[in-house]
Amino acid sequence: MKDLGQWQQTFDDMADNLSNGLLEDAKENAKTYREASTYIKRANQLAYGDITEPLSRASKTIAGAVCSLALYKLHEEERDMPIKGDKE
Repeated sequence: MKDLGQWQQTFDDMADNLSNGLLEDAKENAKTYREASTYIKRANQLAYGDITEPLSRASKTIAGAVCSLALYKLHEEERDMPIKGDKE
């Protein structure tokens, strides 16, 4: 049986891999950061609703968290871009 630290690492790895995949999909289906952000937000909307089945509710909760992480990563990447004409 895994200890709690191993479970946390497994969840961290899964969240990172899923959010990276979503971020890649968003970039492939968008021309701008704004469009990529909209893509992720649309995916995030799928994570909401009145779910009474426990497995579906858990899945939607995880999907919402992954979308939030992907959106965070997208915004971090965008924030690190140089200002046009900025010299290093």
